[in-house]
Amino acid sequence: MDKYLEAIKERVCTHCIDADSQGNCRISSARECTIESNYDRIVKSILATKSNRYEDYVAGLRENVCENCSYGAPENCDDRNQVECPLDRYYPMIVDAIEEVGIEHIRQANTAL
Repeated sequence: MDKYLEAIKERVCTHCIDADSQGNCRISSARECTIESNYDRIVKSILATKSNRYEDYVAGLRENVCENCSYGAPENCDDRNQVECPLDRYYPMIVDAIEEVGIEHIRQANTAL
């Protein structure tokens, strides 16, 4: 799972508005980044989704991650409604990062054959 978190941090944190220019998180210590606190569920949800439709990935996000989030209910999340949720804000980039790692893993496995 660490390879997925590394890919997410490389792809997302360097562009996050809550990070410094090196991608170091500046979210206050009173809160935790929803990407960091939920990344196991995020990765599992994305890897379980096989679709060409982004809406299917979002449905998986709401069901598998938002349902368990401590910052709000999926149907009424103040963070998401105020565009304050890093997970929701950067979800397309997160999907791309995880899928890239998965594709590279498949390539390496096929090369080893």
